[in-house]
Amino acid sequence: MVEFNVPYTRLLDFVGKRSGLSPSLYGDRDAFLRDYRRFLRQGREARKMIDYAIRCVPERYLYAAARNTWSGRLTYDLRDGWAYVPSQHFGTEYRRAACAVLAAAITDHWRTHNLSPEDVAVKDLGLSIARRWFL
Repeated sequence: MVEFNVPYTRLLDFVGKRSGLSPSLYGDRDAFLRDYRRFLRQGREARKMIDYAIRCVPERYLYAAARNTWSGRLTYDLRDGWAYVPSQHFGTEYRRAACAVLAAAITDHWRTHNLSPEDVAVKDLGLSIARRWFL
């Protein structure tokens, strides 16, 4: 069986990794919950953008975005898949990096087809994702 959209399915696996966030790493419960909720939201947003990208965005846009977004800290290797080099704490950054790369790839694809990200994002991905990543 041939596996299609390998970089996207591997990115889905990457986004599904456990964060390693632990309440013991935080000074108080509220700080932990703030990061944890953001982490969960970024996972939902990344999965929705991956689903859209699998259907609509050729992989070459994803490769280009990974090279140019987040200072190259999120990289893709054909053999090893996706890897992220964190600046401070992996658990609070890697899903955000995936969302940023996906947003850049989707935006590049839209612009190549003379579509305005501001117009298409809300319709195709929803208002909350559009506000956070495209507007």
